[in-house]
Amino acid sequence: MKTIFLSVGLAGVCLLSGCFDHREAPRRLERFDSLETARESRESAEELRLVDQNLTALPPETGTFTKLEKLLLRGNKIASGWEALASLKKLETLDIAINGLAAAPPVVAELPALRVLYLSDNALTQWPESLCNLPALEYLNLDRNAITSLPAQFGELKKLRWLRLNDNPLISLPDSIGELKSLERVYLRRNKLILVPASLKSLPKLEDLVLDENPIADVPEWVFELPALKNLNLSKTQVTTLPANIGQSVTLRALDLSGCKISIEERARIRAALPKCFITF
Repeated sequence: MKTIFLSVGLAGVCLLSGCFDHREAPRRLERFDSLETARESRESAEELRLVDQNLTALPPETGTFTKLEKLLLRGNKIASGWEALASLKKLETLDIAINGLAAAPPVVAELPALRVLYLSDNALTQWPESLCNLPALEYLNLDRNAITSLPAQFGELKKLRWLRLNDNPLISLPDSIGELKSLERVYLRRNKLILVPASLKSLPKLEDLVLDENPIADVPEWVFELPALKNLNLSKTQVTTLPANIGQSVTLRALDLSGCKISIEERARIRAALPKCFITF
């Protein structure tokens, strides 16, 4: 028998080992892939997958599955019927990505147990204030929309741990982001940020900060003072130098500067200052 060793970078290790600290296997939910198969188990159905079914309206019957913890509606064209969600008080995961939505359904604000929300690949231009009151939300995916700004009330999402805003035309983040003390991962790839958002410097648990392909030229000293920062991606930005205090970061384990115009002398200085960090130029 041959033993095969797989070598991966630190970022790969993070992906392979999971998103958060907990590594226990998730509880297996009672899953159904259509309303037809779920009807007989209406009182016990916990997961319903209505993915890529060309739905234009959410069937009212969906709201009768009151034990649902996970509802996947990705890849449809749902434009109405969202009020059926209001009765799903145990719903923890809602995936409504790729539905052509110009606005987030207001009824989402009525889901007190919601922990995971996918709204990626829609046509959202804003995040409504009404959805800043989700008390249990931990993961929010708004990738590939047209969001230009976030409301000041965004800081009310106190349990948020993972925020994805890749591929949006954001030029800044509100100061209230600094109130999200549980935030661990922030993804802002391919936005229009000229500056690293100052509101991030108040996040004591921030581990991953992804800023690649933004027109950022300067990295402030406070980035390397973040107490939990492990992975920093600045690839394909306009950064040419890093601040003098980079060696102050004792937690940083992966730094991506690929595609940046970093001189040979600056590369040597960075490597010497961060001997325990995996650096990509």
